[in-house]
Amino acid sequence: MAGAPRSERLSLVKAQFLAATGAIEASVGLFEHLRAANPFSARIAIGCAAALFDSGRTREALSVIDAAHRLWPALILVWSECVRLNVAARNFERAQRLLEAPPTASTPARRTLAPRQL
Repeated sequence: MAGAPRSERLSLVKAQFLAATGAIEASVGLFEHLRAANPFSARIAIGCAAALFDSGRTREALSVIDAAHRLWPALILVWSECVRLNVAARNFERAQRLLEAPPTASTPARRTLAPRQL
């Protein structure tokens, strides 16, 4: 991608900056490029889903964040973004199912999150 920093970390920061300053389409393009190069980065998946959602590509955003949740069910940042995007998309049943099943790192013996309701 022309103009993209060579470092993954700098590219991620640039994509986040573009999204934060309203250059959503440029941000989406950079996030998609980063995702193709780094399919196992939770941070990139979260950012990509958020940028896609902000650009109006709701189905794609939900697909990306759902795939991330399947890959990283124990990461609270992935889970919380999955909940947030589903609530924003008015997919309340899916959001409620997520809220009833907090991340797997939150076990009954060491519960860090209690099940919630909308």
